[in-house]
This record gives sequence, C-alpha cells and structure tokens, in this order.
Amino acid sequence: MAKCFNLLCENWIVAEDLQGNSVNLSLVDVFIKAHNIRTLAGETGSQDIAILRFLLGVLYSVFTRVDEKGNDLEDDYDARKLWLNLWKCGRFPDNVITDYLQEYHERFDLLHPTQPFWQVSIDTPPTNEKGVPFGFRFIEASQFIGDIASSANKPNMFNHRTDSNRIGFSEAARWLFHLNAFDVSPGGAPPKSSYMPKGYGNPWLARIGLTWIVGESLFQTLMFNLVLEHNQENWGSGKAWWESEYLLSKARVLDKTIIPPPDNAIELMTMPYRYVKLCGDDDFITGFNLWSGVSFDGTDFFKEKMTPRKEKDKHRIPKIHDKARAMWRDFPTFFSDADNNRPGVLKWVGDVQCEGLTKSLIRTSILGVIYKNNTSVKEIFHDEMSYNVKFLLETEQAEGRWIPTITSILSKTALMVNELSDLAANIEIAKSDTKGIGVRNAAKEEAYFRLDEPFRIWLSSIDPDVDDIDNKCHEWLIRARGIILNCGKELVRDAGTTALVGRIKEKKEYSSAKSFLAFLTKINKIYYPQAKENSND
Repeated sequence: MAKCFNLLCENWIVAEDLQGNSVNLSLVDVFIKAHNIRTLAGETGSQDIAILRFLLGVLYSVFTRVDEKGNDLEDDYDARKLWLNLWKCGRFPDNVITDYLQEYHERFDLLHPTQPFWQVSIDTPPTNEKGVPFGFRFIEASQFIGDIASSANKPNMFNHRTDSNRIGFSEAARWLFHLNAFDVSPGGAPPKSSYMPKGYGNPWLARIGLTWIVGESLFQTLMFNLVLEHNQENWGSGKAWWESEYLLSKARVLDKTIIPPPDNAIELMTMPYRYVKLCGDDDFITGFNLWSGVSFDGTDFFKEKMTPRKEKDKHRIPKIHDKARAMWRDFPTFFSDADNNRPGVLKWVGDVQCEGLTKSLIRTSILGVIYKNNTSVKEIFHDEMSYNVKFLLETEQAEGRWIPTITSILSKTALMVNELSDLAANIEIAKSDTKGIGVRNAAKEEAYFRLDEPFRIWLSSIDPDVDDIDNKCHEWLIRARGIILNCGKELVRDAGTTALVGRIKEKKEYSSAKSFLAFLTKINKIYYPQAKENSND
C-alpha cells in the first residue's frame, strides 16, 4: 500500500459550498472553511452524519479543554458563555483547532505502517487466554460500500462502477466512518483454527433515533449540535482515539467486545465501533479485514444528545425512528420535555437561542437505517421538519401552550384518519363482503400523504410571538378536516354502484352512502365536539 494518506491534509471530505458547488476538503480545511460550506455531500446521507459526528468529536476534544482563544479552561468555566463566544465569531478559530490536530498529525494517517487511523495494526496474530489465535474475515470493497442495499431483486446502487472491488483512498476513508456507524452484524464462521469474538451487534448509531439540527452553513450545523454542558458536571475526562497511547494492537482489546458506556462526548464521538484493517495496493483499497467490534448498553444512558428516548420497564432507552411515520406525526417526541426524553441537541438550542442568535426558522433532521436480517442495509430513510425556534424555548417555560395544543390537534387529526380507515373498511364490506384490512392501511397512508405537505407548511408559518394560538390551531383543523373528507368522498365515488346498494351482514346494513354519513358525523364530533348529530357538509 501507499506510504501515506493523511486525513489532515488530503482532500477526502466531499461537501457543497454556499453557491452549490461540490468541493473536496481535508480535515483541517473543513473546519477552516465551515462557515462557507453549506453541507457535507458524500455518497449517502448516512455517511454524511457519520462524518458529522466525527467532526463534532474533534470539537469536543478541543472546546471541553480550551476556550475560543486556545486558553485552558478553568474548573468553573461557563460552558454556555464559551458556546456563545464561538457562535458570535461566525467561524471556528483556525489556529486553535489546527494546532490541536497537528499535534497528532501522524495518528491521522490512513495508511500508517504501524498505527493506521482507526484501524487494527497486527503483524503477528495475537492469541486469547487459551492460546487460540484471533481470526478475521476479509470483506471485499464491493461489500464495504455495497452493504447499502444490494439484494437478489435489487441491483447494487454502485453498479455503475467499472471496478467495484477497488476504491480510492479518499472514498475508502469516508466509508470507514460509515462502517463504524452502520455496519451490519458480522455473519459466517471464523477462519479455521482460529476464533473471533461475537456479541457486539450493530454499531451505536444504528441503535438510536439519530436527530440533529441543520443550520445554514456547516459551521452553524456543527455549533447547533455541539452541546457544551459544564464539563465538570456532565462530561467525564475522556480521550479521543488518536490521543490514546494504547491503540488497537493487542488481543485483550480485540476480545473486549462489551464495554461500559462512555462517560464523555469525546470518546462517544471518536471511538471506533469496528476493529478493522484496510487492505489494498499503492493506488486502491480492495477491502478490509474485520477482527471484532464493541458495543455497550444504552439503557439510562444520557450522554448521547442526538436521540429521543422512551420508557421501557421503568428505564429509558433510545427511541428508534419509524419509517412509516413522518417526523411531524411524532411531534411530542421532539418538543415535549416530559421526563427529559427529547433529544438533548433540541434542549440545548432552546437554551442558547434566547440570546437571539438564530433566525426564526430552524430545521431538524432525522435518519434511520433498516437492516435485512442483520446481514445488509436494506434501506436508509431521512426526514426533516422546519419550525419556529421559539418552540424550543417554550418547552422550558411552564406557561407555554403551543406544544400541548399542537400535540392535541395532531391527536384529533389521527382520530379523523382512523375514522377514514373505518369508512374504507365498511365500504369494502358493502362492495365485496371482505374485512378490508388492506384498504384500511391504504386509506391511512393516502390521508397522511395528503396531510404531509400542508402540515409542514402550516407548522413553519407559525410565529408564537405574533399568532393567536387558538385561531392558528383551528386553521389546521379546518384544513385537515377538509383533506380527510375529500378522501372519504373519493372512497365513496370509486366504490361504484354495488357498494352504493350495499348488503346486510350480521343484521347490520353496509352501504357506501350510509357509511359516509356515519363517518361525517364522527368527523364533525372530533372537529367540533358539540356538533349536531345530523350535521352535513
């Protein structure tokens, strides 16, 4: 392999600048130019968030120890003030971050002969306590990048490549971050006459509901997600991987697959979750050797700030995003502060935005990964939602009404959609005498599809300081009712004359007309509880 490919000076990060142009940057340059970069723009969104988390790890490594001028932090430093000082600069202090990274220059060499970045370096295979040597699985480059969804029925998304078993060093570096964030659980038997530890499963990011705030530049995005809580109160004193004198070179490290949860953001963001070694020649990476990996229990683990949580058996665990539910349908997950279950990054920005540092609208993104039998990544899904940043501040105030009121009208919206699904089922019985489970789900999906864009537009239009809460929320209920009623009318229209005539089943009359009148009555009761029984639209 080539002698050197140092991430600090090689242009391996793909990004998009504020003018929409694609640019390639080194690890040093991405911080220097972050205020002129719109976003990371690698091969996939999951790769971008893996690299974003790593960039945050570098920032935690710097700014939990020194201030914006590079001065050592006192024990009683004000973390919030430090964050505000960084924000007001409008860009990262070049020399502070660059000097820190250059101190560990050699550790960022992807192809270093003895300490390659984020990799295992072993000349002679180590043995376990019984003398059995460690084995490894060789994973070809096509699988390195192609865990993203190849199957017998779906062509690999990278099938446009002329040679899928060789990738350049820049791309290999990007996929190394993705591998550590979303790699599938290893399968198959270990090599003969050797053993491989098991039990570490999917990496940490695959087991949380990834949530982050997106700014107008990469600088803003990184700052919004940099939760600088008081170091002495919330973070332990950890070391980044490259700071450690004890790297991945001994058997007792490779065999230790279950570890305690990190007590600090530095280790959480910078530790490798897969123990691998890239393989290749002077020009390309052809694959990697997989040795083992690590995992930890996320129960009641609150150092992670980029996930919502939920209750389970009197404990709190990360809440995984559901692809079938648009982000806005889980509105309370992101805005309700009950039991401190919302993502910590949202709570943090709600705290610092009171200084008037942000524009009125803010954007929150989520990402999830669906695995196929834990052997490949079946699908990656992404969603985002824009809203007035004052919603984040309101959750800190006892008198805030917007969050519970919006939560309430979304519950009413869900009830109306459920009534639509009942209508679809009743019409199916009237038409063909079948239960219609499939049409129930189809009706719900269609209704939420039609509600999706209108709700997002409505939510982003709210200014809590100007709008009347009752009028604004009534505005949504009017819109939602109209959309759902139109869905119901289309169900009746498309059912035809057979459903209009209907049938008697179990002494109950089913017809599209009668079912629609019952549906209309129920919708009106939800929309306006005092509505008359025989109201029409």
